[in-house]
Amino acid sequence: MSKWENDTTVLGPHLLLIESECCEKGQPVSLGEEDEALKGFDWRSGTDSVTKGIWVWSSPFILKRNGEKMAVFVLDTEGSLDIESGQETCNKLSALSMLLSSYLIFNITKSLKTTELDYLEMYLHVSELTGESFSLQYLQHLNILVRDWQGENCGREAAKSYIEHETKKLQKSQKNHRVLETLRSPSVSSFLLPNPGKTFLRSSQGRLSDMDDDFRGHLTTYVSDLVEGLWLHRKTDVRSERITCGHLGGMLKDFVRTLQREHFSCASPVEMYYWLENQKNIKTTVKKFKDFVEIVAPINSSTLKILEVGTSKISEKVNAEASRLLDDYEQSLKGTNVAVKADFKEEMKVVLDQEVKKFSDEYSKLFTKCAVGIGCAVGGVVLGVAGSIAGPSELESELL
Repeated sequence: MSKWENDTTVLGPHLLLIESECCEKGQPVSLGEEDEALKGFDWRSGTDSVTKGIWVWSSPFILKRNGEKMAVFVLDTEGSLDIESGQETCNKLSALSMLLSSYLIFNITKSLKTTELDYLEMYLHVSELTGESFSLQYLQHLNILVRDWQGENCGREAAKSYIEHETKKLQKSQKNHRVLETLRSPSVSSFLLPNPGKTFLRSSQGRLSDMDDDFRGHLTTYVSDLVEGLWLHRKTDVRSERITCGHLGGMLKDFVRTLQREHFSCASPVEMYYWLENQKNIKTTVKKFKDFVEIVAPINSSTLKILEVGTSKISEKVNAEASRLLDDYEQSLKGTNVAVKADFKEEMKVVLDQEVKKFSDEYSKLFTKCAVGIGCAVGGVVLGVAGSIAGPSELESELL
């Protein structure tokens, strides 16, 4: 779950933390004590964002139901769509937000303005491409929360009418096609919240008792509905299979590893997509290599079967396959930056060289063990199949 903030009062993360804690402990839903100051993520009232990035609460909330467990992570992504951060930062944070979240709150003030629509269009593009690279379900749920609503009615039903009105306007403008398509989908919900009141906005701590009654009532409904529906929004992949914490952690490591690359740049969603695809194809290529060596030299074969396979022949095959895979990877590289492509190719070569050496060391030990086991004599040095995809090394002596 994550939340985008643009300005004014920051409320969502604090109340989500309270509600999630209630659910975890099996207690009735509550917004907290009357005079209890809001705690959790840093916050303040005003137009300046506070978080400037993505912050994750220190530990997940573990919910239990009918013998199942679900970990809920609360994220605050305030400022991730701040134009002052630059396009590249927005792209990175949007992709990371999509990667981590199954329920996103697009938190805006008063109305859906052109700037917000453009940001949302960009986010949806990044989200679509990131989902494709990581085989994740694209935009599981988007909640549009309009704060400081100045209309006569607030709540869910009023929000539906407002979103329908905005959808008709988008149809006429012929802009923001992804936003229009998304607003028509069942994966979107919305809510209108009134202003919390002058007393609350002037408060340095923010207490429930400082909120206007109307705001407090609608806020209670909004947050309660959100938390009670958490089980409907478990993170899934493109096959609708649930994502585990371990799986999510692995994807996050892959993504951060990509961001840390020396030449990494993502000035556009498409450029980010190229980077992610090139990085993903490294893992795909390694898997192809492992599948190949398992076929030509299965480690679990019988002793006699292993001894029948000549080490010289295996060395030739393994190095030839590694070279072929490197050529295929080079041809598959996406993007137009020649230096970046060369960097990816070099990384792929290093990885394949490591895989060749790893296989060679393991097979050499296994071959020697099998030879000793049946009383064979080994002439000269220990047999091996070590080589490099840049050019096979000299082959070791054969078994005499």
